[in-house]
Amino acid sequence: MSGAGGEPSISDWSNAGAAYWEAVYEDPGIDGAVYRLRQRRVLEAFDRLALPPDARVLELGPGAGHVAVELARRGHRVVCADPAEAMLRNTGARAAAHGLGDRVETVVADAQSLPFPDADFAAVVAVGVLPWLERPGEALRELRRVLVPGGSAVLTSDNRARLTFVLDPRLNPLAVDAAKHADALLVRRLGARSRRRAETLPRRYDNAAVDRMLAAAGLVKRSGTSVGFGPFSLLRRPALPAGWAVPVHERLQRIADAGVPGVRGGGAHYVVVADRPG
Repeated sequence: MSGAGGEPSISDWSNAGAAYWEAVYEDPGIDGAVYRLRQRRVLEAFDRLALPPDARVLELGPGAGHVAVELARRGHRVVCADPAEAMLRNTGARAAAHGLGDRVETVVADAQSLPFPDADFAAVVAVGVLPWLERPGEALRELRRVLVPGGSAVLTSDNRARLTFVLDPRLNPLAVDAAKHADALLVRRLGARSRRRAETLPRRYDNAAVDRMLAAAGLVKRSGTSVGFGPFSLLRRPALPAGWAVPVHERLQRIADAGVPGVRGGGAHYVVVADRPG
């Protein structure tokens, strides 16, 4: 299924990426290190919610089911929603392999139009979902709707202003925006055909933009942290020897966690917790 105008939909991307998400958490390199840290920080944030046993939790976009299994291990009843059946098969298989199949339910559903009643879940978890949504505002409003009053959401977003982009002239957001502006100017004034494709998924937002989207959806931010530094590039070519990437990531993460300006918000991913007011 494709989106409007024939562009790939979230379902297309998810089905194609199912095998990738099965393998990436085992990757010994920088990609695996960053995604494992993101998952750990999400679970730490979830644990701080201190939900009672057997709480009903919704996970949007469960990927290969790693987080769903961890939530079920904590004694919760987990409903996993995704438009891509391949992702849900992976999740169901992983839950069954860990003896948790009775605590994990899978539902084919779009985050922008959830098939659940109001105030149905104590918490919602959405890891890596926001960049793949064509209408993120609608999804956040749906997320708020299905949360109980006082319930919480743990989400992640891909950071547009990550340090790895800022330091690469070809990826720097300011340079990218300037190039888009110049291209649009040529199209308007000269009637030239644009050299750039229309914006497609995934979409990246800076952390402050995510905070604004949450507020617009009626969610109150509780906490936010930036995670993951790497891979670094120069003109889109690797800038560090392979053996240096993970140690540099770990060192920069310690600096970010210490709140050092210029680094603390520069991670590749933003892990944010927001509440539905009670």
